[in-house]
Amino acid sequence: MTSDALEKIIQQIEDTLPDTDKQLVTALRNEIARAGRPQNKQDKVTSHHPDIDANSGCYRFDADPNLYCPHCFDHAQKRVATQRINRQLRVCTQCRASLKPVKK
Repeated sequence: MTSDALEKIIQQIEDTLPDTDKQLVTALRNEIARAGRPQNKQDKVTSHHPDIDANSGCYRFDADPNLYCPHCFDHAQKRVATQRINRQLRVCTQCRASLKPVKK
């Protein structure tokens, strides 16, 4: 669907709505404009899959020194830093997953 066709449909909807509901059309136009823009830098960073750190079993992102929970990232695309318990065990602060080194 082209932007011209979409604008015509929105205009038809706007013409049928009472004046009290015109803000809904404005909100719709703003949301469509926002969806059409390229994603910001943070979205691009989280869209690629991180490397697995074999010593901890956690995810490591490019230049970031922190280690992140693979469960939280895989299920919710959220970067949640892990907490070190001892030399071989880390725990996620959000989902409480126990993370151990990857077996070789």
